[in-house]
Amino acid sequence: MGFSKINLIVCFNTTETNEEFIFQKLYSNFLKNILKNEYTHFKILEKHFD
Repeated sequence: MGFSKINLIVCFNTTETNEEFIFQKLYSNFLKNILKNEYTHFKILEKHFD
């Protein structure tokens, strides 16, 4: 789902620099969210096995 959102926004941009900037911004947010979810998941597992 994250990638289609990124593609949609990139397609509507005209200048290359804008495209790249927005892509990087969204992509880094996307990765941060994944890492946050993984971390939370790990913490839940940790508690579960205590």
